[in-house]
Formats: sequence, C-alpha cells, structure tokens
Amino acid sequence: MSESTVVESVFTPRPLGTFEVQKYQVDGGMSFGSLMQLCGGLGFTGIILGVIAHFVGQFFWFIIIFPALIGLGVGLVGSGLIKKFRIRNPLICAIAGFAAGIFAMLTMHYMDYRTFNSSIESAVGVVEAEEIRYVATHIDELSKDLDNQPADVQELVIGLKADQEALRLFQVDSFPAYMDYQAEQGVELSGRAGREGANLGYTGSMIYWLVEMLIVAGISFAMMRSAAAEPFCVECHSWKEKAIFGPFRPEHEMLTELQSGHLSTLPLKSGDELIAAGDWTLGLWTCPNCQDEVPLDVYVQKVKIGENGEVTHDEIEKLTYPPEAFIPLHVACRSEEKNPVTSLEENSAEVKSDQNDPETV
Repeated sequence: MSESTVVESVFTPRPLGTFEVQKYQVDGGMSFGSLMQLCGGLGFTGIILGVIAHFVGQFFWFIIIFPALIGLGVGLVGSGLIKKFRIRNPLICAIAGFAAGIFAMLTMHYMDYRTFNSSIESAVGVVEAEEIRYVATHIDELSKDLDNQPADVQELVIGLKADQEALRLFQVDSFPAYMDYQAEQGVELSGRAGREGANLGYTGSMIYWLVEMLIVAGISFAMMRSAAAEPFCVECHSWKEKAIFGPFRPEHEMLTELQSGHLSTLPLKSGDELIAAGDWTLGLWTCPNCQDEVPLDVYVQKVKIGENGEVTHDEIEKLTYPPEAFIPLHVACRSEEKNPVTSLEENSAEVKSDQNDPETV
C-alpha cells in the first residue's frame, strides 16, 4: 500500500516597497447651500415618515421595531443626500440626522394630536368644542364669578365640574397639553393572548417616548455620520469607491506592516478555506476617475460572524497611502496561490482595469 506525502505550502511575503503612511482624516468639506438642502430634505423626510408612522400606529405598533425602521428611513435618505450634495462633515451631518429623527417622531405625535382634536370636534361640533375648551381651561376664573356669567356658561361650568374626565379632556388646548394628557392616560403595552397589557403610567410613558426618540435619532445619527466620513477625492470632487480584498490569514502581522508602510504581499486564504471570525479583510478606497494620481485610503477590517451566520466587518484601522502605492497595494492583496505575480509592471494594466468594476476578491 503506497503512502502519499502531503506538502504544506508556506507563504513567503515579498516586499513591494516602503511608503509614507498617514492616519486617515475626513475631508470635512461642505458648502452652506448644500447644508441647507440637506436640512430641507431631512425636514421633508421627517414629515413624510412621521405621517406614515401616525397612520400605521392607528392600527398597530411594534415597540423598538417601528422606531428602528423610522431611524433607518431617515438615515438612508440622509446618507443619499450627503452623497448627492457632497457633504463631508461627519459632526454636522450626524447632528442633522439626530434632529431629523426627533422631528419625525414629533411629527407622528403631532398628527396624533390633530386626530385627537378632530375626533372631539366631530363629536360635539367645531364651534361647540372651542366654547367648551375655553370654559374648561378657564374654569377656576369663571367659577369665582359664576353668578355673573351667562346661563350657558354657568351650565357648562357645573357640568364640567361634575364630570372630571370630560373636564380634563377639554383642557387639552395645545400640543404640549396633549402629550401631558396622553402621559396621564399612560402608554398601554399589548399583553399576550387573553392577558391585559401593562400601563406604563405617567413617568413610564415619558421615558418610553424618550427612548423611542433616541432609537430613531441614534440610528440616523450613526448612519449619516458614517456616510459623511467616507473617503472623498478633492481633485475631481467625487466620492471614492471601495473594493474589499480577502479574507487574509490572521496569523500574519499585516496590521503592523500596513501601519509602518513596509508593504509586502499578504497571505490570502486558499479557495477551499471558509471565512472565519477573526480573519482580516482590506478595504481599498480609490477614486474611479483619478485612480493612481491621488492618495488612496485603506480600511483594515476584522471579520465578525453573527449567530445567524451574517458576516460583518469591524474597522480597526484607517490609513492613507500616497498615489505611488496604488499598484503595490492591489498587488499585495493578490495571493501568489491564486494570482501569481512576476512584477509590478505586468500587473499594472490588470489592477487599473479592475477599478472600473470593483468586486470582492
């Protein structure tokens, strides 16, 4: 019986050059006109999403999930506007996203207030509702001089004092007063089948609404901040495009090598190896127009795999390489096992053509 010998290949990195590397810095550029357009677009988005949330909420409402969807909607629209108007100030964009998220939720509650008013007016009439509301909000003053009031006012005062629930209802004469009234009623959480839901009470309702706003605002804040922080080419005034390379074998000291600028080929995992948590990937941001004429940005990432098998990346380092590192960086990301390299010159045309259609390698 013959024995077969398995020969393990050993990866030997080849030096590709030494470059001056800098920490990645956000461009930060924007114009006042673009900022106004962004705010206007976010305001309109907040109104639309708030109105939609109001109408949906009349039938059902999923806590956490719906606020997260509203925040996602604001963030997606805001990120699109950031790209369109070329705004690269993460702090300003994040604040705008945060404010837009809060505005969307306030719009939803304000629409609830309008519906509340409409239901009262449809029940007793518009003019009558205004008269009753006036008496209810001034009932203490009118009570002190009740004998000198008209007969209909005296009747309203006596009737409202006898019905405290109706009195409190008609004392709602503004949006803040409506929110206070709703908090007194308490937010009802749906219970399981056959069980009554819990009432959060006044303080609990206020906290619940605050948490909802923070969820919406927090998601839009993070999404818009991330969008504004992406690499931008100031030469041709366009956003850079990202290509992800890897996964690389994690035992290689590629982070230190990339940080120092001593560039060499990286150990790309073989095709039969599955991507695993802790693997490395490299995101190369290059300008589709200028290519090797401007600096390019490198995002060093570590692979994370969720419980459902979803693959995400944690960015642990962001670097900027000079234009002359354009080809060496792309060559470094191509393992000798998969894409043998004989010289940088022979790969120059291939690397540049790849930029027209960046794909994960």
